[in-house]
Amino acid sequence: MHLNKDTEFYASFAKKAGNNGCIVFNNAFMFYNINAVYKSFSVSDISNAVQGAFALGFKGFAVSSPYKTHVSILSLNSSDEVLEIGAANTVVIKDGEATTYNTDYLAAKKFLKGVDKPLYILGAGGFSKAVQHAADKLKLSYTVITRKDWPAIKELRDSLVFNCTPAKVDTDESNEFIDSDPTSKTGLALSRTQAGFQFTLYTGRPAPERIFSCPQ
Repeated sequence: MHLNKDTEFYASFAKKAGNNGCIVFNNAFMFYNINAVYKSFSVSDISNAVQGAFALGFKGFAVSSPYKTHVSILSLNSSDEVLEIGAANTVVIKDGEATTYNTDYLAAKKFLKGVDKPLYILGAGGFSKAVQHAADKLKLSYTVITRKDWPAIKELRDSLVFNCTPAKVDTDESNEFIDSDPTSKTGLALSRTQAGFQFTLYTGRPAPERIFSCPQ
């Protein structure tokens, strides 16, 4: 693909840019022969980054922690799940109008479907709120463990522990453990899953499974 005046631009904004989004989105654009490009950016001021995306005519962008809660309170149209969760990780811009979405909760919902054991959600940030929303939609009961209750993690047995923090966590081997850190196996799967939902929001097309699935 050659960049030209009609090329559409998409981005991700994070404290520290990563390559996962660039790989899957650009491959998916090529899969569908879409004239678009995706680039990740390290930003220190999310408000300025959002203004820059508007000024440059971006069609959409993703937002990583710690900016998800901040983006949800900007003067943008919000989807129902963003209003309920209080955090957004996706912005779609169409005809100059921006709408915020939360695809983290959709990925978490996919991971939590069919859970039949006690659920413990670690952390209270934007991703934790998305996981809680997913559990609510699935009518699952859960307990949120924050920093002040952290020692309680050592006592958990035969449960599903969903780590929504960057902290390294050791749990009893009887527990099922989901780590949202994208460098972990489950974290990468979560990241790819939510990115697939983002791709559909951006383009209106199904995310190619072979591109958005995790490498074996």
